[in-house]
Amino acid sequence: MANSAVLFGDGKEVAPAVMQETLKALKAGKDILKEGIGLAKILGGEAQDVAKNLNKWFKGDPLDPNSQAIIYKHADFTGDARGFRFGETVTDYQRIHISGTLFDESWSDEVSSVKVSGGAVFVVWEHANFGGNRLVFMPGTSVADLRHVGGGWHDQVSSSKVILATELGTIFP
Repeated sequence: MANSAVLFGDGKEVAPAVMQETLKALKAGKDILKEGIGLAKILGGEAQDVAKNLNKWFKGDPLDPNSQAIIYKHADFTGDARGFRFGETVTDYQRIHISGTLFDESWSDEVSSVKVSGGAVFVVWEHANFGGNRLVFMPGTSVADLRHVGGGWHDQVSSSKVILATELGTIFP
């Protein structure tokens, strides 16, 4: 059975059960921040910011059209980079285009750091075609070294999706 992990802010992990509780409440029209549900129960500014943004996104506030996820081949956001826009799905990182080059190159098991901006949620899987374990990067997440995440995600990513926060239910049914 595949496992899931959810990250936000500086790479702190949130239990999938907390995400499920949060999404269920949002779908029911509740204000998770005011009612202290799911992510809003976690102490600290980052969790409060995420909870506030999730409330906003689920209520249909406009999202930044430039929101995206960026992967880097090396830790500390260095090396070749590749950006993704909302709705972009890559089923196999074997041959995707690297920014700034004319060549396709394999990114499979090559991702070492990730930045997610704006309202994008970036979901990655360890195998092609969305197989194996998955990792969810919440909006605003920056992870400088994936070695320290969920048992070590450094050089493990092989497929991905960039989705809206309202589509998280497709990842956590």
